Amino acid sequence: MEITIKIGIRSSARRRIYRHIVVRISKKIQQSHAAASGRVSAGNGGMVGR
Repeated sequence: MEITIKIGIRSSARRRIYRHIVVRISKKIQQSHAAASGRVSAGNGGMVGR
């Protein structure tokens, strides 16, 4: 019983941690991509406009 309980707790903890990490990484990637695309588009637009 103790082993199964420990495994269950570990698996649940791992899933929570994994999800948390994935969300953090995805948010960081989205922010970095948005910032990079925004900068690039703004720079290109300014250059082309001028």
